[in-house]
Amino acid sequence: METHSFHITSKQLRHLQSTTCKIQPFEAISAIIWKSLAKIRKEWEPRIVTICRKNSQRKENEFPSNGQMIGTVETDFSVAESDLAELGTLIAEKTRDEERAIEGGTVVESARSDFVMYGSNLTFVNLEEAEIYGLEVKGHRPVFANYTLAGVGEEGVVLVSPRPENGEKGGGGGRTVTVILPEEELGELKNELNMECGIV
Repeated sequence: METHSFHITSKQLRHLQSTTCKIQPFEAISAIIWKSLAKIRKEWEPRIVTICRKNSQRKENEFPSNGQMIGTVETDFSVAESDLAELGTLIAEKTRDEERAIEGGTVVESARSDFVMYGSNLTFVNLEEAEIYGLEVKGHRPVFANYTLAGVGEEGVVLVSPRPENGEKGGGGGRTVTVILPEEELGELKNELNMECGIV
């Protein structure tokens, strides 16, 4: 597995969103990468993806957790030939919460082997609300911060995090996208994203 990070500027993000009926940045980025990987993988295109995002529905008195919602999105049509707005809308509105299934499965699996969370399906992780630029040392904030993962399954993972523009806090300056994929797919993804929307 190889890791590559790239920036999507606020201008590129606005353009991408304009081609996807103004869906949110995470969904727009996930849609273009999902579609691009479907084109690369051809008959093995991913029809089920995992979505990880902040759980805004978590009740205050629930058991402590990392606050992450883990769900899946499944299609019954060709992703490679689909419309980006349709894929983005699926991600935004049709993500099926898998928390209970995962909790039950990990109890059974823990007796036998490790549980692969990221990359057992193509996985998109929304870190847009992460406060990665909040740290301040002697009055200075980070110029760049990023996340990565180890132990990713063969389907790969895509992390979408905020990126400040001109040192501004809050990620208003676009996004940093980190992809962890099989080595042979990484170069093809870069070419596909460059042709589709001029990013990478």
